[in-house]
Amino acid sequence: MTFPALFDIGHRKYLGDDEDDEHGNPLHDWSDPVPKKAIYVGPPSSTENNTIGNQVTVDLEAGIPPDFGDVDPRDRIVYKDVEYELVGVKADLSGNPFRFHFGDYLHLRRVDG
Repeated sequence: MTFPALFDIGHRKYLGDDEDDEHGNPLHDWSDPVPKKAIYVGPPSSTENNTIGNQVTVDLEAGIPPDFGDVDPRDRIVYKDVEYELVGVKADLSGNPFRFHFGDYLHLRRVDG
C-alpha cells in the first residue's frame, strides 16, 4: 500500500563548502532543484509546541514517499517557489504499527533576511 504523491517539490542537494571567500569563510553550495513528489506539504500536524529540541520553529512538514532518496540535514526543499531549510534529519516512519512503510516526513523552515 502506498499513498499518492501529488505535490511537486524541488530537492536541492547540499554540495559542500570546499571553497572559501576572501575572508576565509566557507562558501556553501547547493544543486539546482531536482523535481520530486511529496505526499503532503502543509503546516505541522500538531497544534502543540511546534519546536524541535525546544529551539527551532517548524514552518512546514513535507510527507515524502519511501523512494524519495537520501536527504541530508543541509539539503533544501523548494515548494511553491519558496526555499525551505531542513530542520534536523528525515523522520523515519517505518516503525509504525501498520506493517508497511508509507513514507517519511521532513520538518522545514524558512528564514527571511
